[in-house]
Amino acid sequence: IVLLSIIAVFIILGGYIMLEFLDVDKADGREAALRELLTIQFSTADKALIQALESTDSHMIIDDHGNIELTNDIPLNQYLDEHYHAYLTDSYYEEYIARYLLSYPILAYYNDIDLNISNITIEKQEREGEYRFSVQVDDGDDQQGEVTGRAHVTADEKINYLDMTTDDTFFLNGLY
Repeated sequence: IVLLSIIAVFIILGGYIMLEFLDVDKADGREAALRELLTIQFSTADKALIQALESTDSHMIIDDHGNIELTNDIPLNQYLDEHYHAYLTDSYYEEYIARYLLSYPILAYYNDIDLNISNITIEKQEREGEYRFSVQVDDGDDQQGEVTGRAHVTADEKINYLDMTTDDTFFLNGLY
């Protein structure tokens, strides 16, 4: 009976340790998804995005409230779906595109600014899936800035909320 009790304790302890490792892996996956999206957001737009945006087959309407409506499925929707949708929940995807698509990557491209990320810091908060982040951005020359914010990442590693709370990237602030 003592031997069976010892074995049971080891099995239970092993199960607990495995659950802890799985939880750490889940948190790492959430942070990785957030890091990837922040990397895309604070990098100069690639040629494929600009080509999709400028394509005569892509039609984008911005209403009086700043909402973006993509009226055609080709090629801008395809690009956005491939590059952004993987990181965002279905319910947050359109809001994110409307709020952030035309900001950093595209403005940097059209103003010949080579955005570089020198550091991304992500801090897990007490609530499950809640994070605060800080992104150190520079323009490839001599100007630097920091953007901070918060985000929520679901258990399936998709962002369903992101808000930039401070932005001192002076070299970009004058553009919008």
